[in-house]
Amino acid sequence: MNTLSASILSWGPIIVQIVLLSLQIYTYRQTKHYSLVILAVGTAAGLLTSSLGRILTSEVLAERVRAGMYDAIVILYSIVIVFGV
Repeated sequence: MNTLSASILSWGPIIVQIVLLSLQIYTYRQTKHYSLVILAVGTAAGLLTSSLGRILTSEVLAERVRAGMYDAIVILYSIVIVFGV
């Protein structure tokens, strides 16, 4: 796999979530539809989950911190499931 493909696979989902979140917030400001707030919360939770997942894979974390982050990721994924769908 070349460097461009690896970069797209690594950073693509996070960039897409940032763009979606900004579009949802912008559209909410224009329309005031509360369904967009629910989508934005789901997207923000997904973005945070992706970020925590990247940190979780680093090897510098203590085991206690790793266990706490794993619990936080499970909770955030639950929020993504409820609000994102």
